[in-house]
Amino acid sequence: MVIVSDTSPVSNLILIGELRRLKALFEVVIIPPAVDFEIKQRIGTHKARESGLKTIGLLGVLVKAKEKGIIKKVKPAIDKLMEIAGFWIGDKLVDRVLREVNER
Repeated sequence: MVIVSDTSPVSNLILIGELRRLKALFEVVIIPPAVDFEIKQRIGTHKARESGLKTIGLLGVLVKAKEKGIIKKVKPAIDKLMEIAGFWIGDKLVDRVLREVNER
């Protein structure tokens, strides 16, 4: 059977050292380029944190951009990420970020 995988199964199986299970289940596993990119960032972040490095995610970049006056508001960018890019952000995280930048 041929499957097209999203990020969650691949990245989480890699993190627990069980990617071979996915390969054993399916004849062909297709990983789209966008998924490959996201996986490399999630694993890169994990490895960086294990090494004691501080990481900053996409929302952190937006917060910094507002702090430096590069953007006026964070909320419109978050809205575009969710609506146009299909980027999923939990409501609690959105609330926390918007409070942090005094937009709520």
